[in-house]
Amino acid sequence: MVQSPVGFLALDARADLRLGTPIALDILASRSASAPDRSAPLPVLAREWPALETALRALEEQVGAAGARQIVEAMPRPGPQLTASLLFFMSALRGGDVRAWLGRSAVQALEASGRGGLLDALSEDFQTLQRASEPSENGWRSFLIPVAWDERRPIRLLTRHERRDDRDGRSGKPGTAFLVDLDLTNIGPFRLDGLVRSELLDLMIRTITPLPAVMRQDIKALFDGTLERTGIVGRLTFRASPVMPPLPVDLDAATAGDTTTVTV
Repeated sequence: MVQSPVGFLALDARADLRLGTPIALDILASRSASAPDRSAPLPVLAREWPALETALRALEEQVGAAGARQIVEAMPRPGPQLTASLLFFMSALRGGDVRAWLGRSAVQALEASGRGGLLDALSEDFQTLQRASEPSENGWRSFLIPVAWDERRPIRLLTRHERRDDRDGRSGKPGTAFLVDLDLTNIGPFRLDGLVRSELLDLMIRTITPLPAVMRQDIKALFDGTLERTGIVGRLTFRASPVMPPLPVDLDAATAGDTTTVTV
């Protein structure tokens, strides 16, 4: 039991804590029913997009579910249009204009309902996401892409230009390394770790538990079929480890002012 400024908290964790020990807790998101129309720091956006969720609810209240469908249809979802919707969001992100991504009808409906502050919050969030997509100190770009299905955490797509194959240390042609980080309901953490170089594709699928043999065979069939259609040469490997390797960019790092200290 922990005593905090907001009352007593029960922590579901094992730790050797003595009375009076200070504990720092990071506030990652607010789950209140009436979320304020304000922007969020990057560690929150790496897990969810509160202002976007609020905008969807506001549109449903203002113009009904059909009116909110325009935003939902622009969000990536499993299916044949997944790649196109990913590219559309990334293109809008480079432009830095969230209104272009939301669409005129959605923007006008939010303005008519008096939610101009919410649009400002969305714009600030978009700027935060745009800054994350710029090269970091180690050259990685981070794209946090909202998805329109039950997985509320965004797709984490990281890319970096490569001039060396880091896996075997041999020099090679320039290429692009990419990581697609997901958290799936039935599988758990799931990551695509790849390197594209000219017409070569090296792809590793990482999980914390081994995938069933049937699933590996299905994935391999899809991979081989794609190689055959595109003429690309590639290899696919599966790797399971109890702990997923950390991402090369710490998207979950708390920013100044997001931490509070409580006492046992």
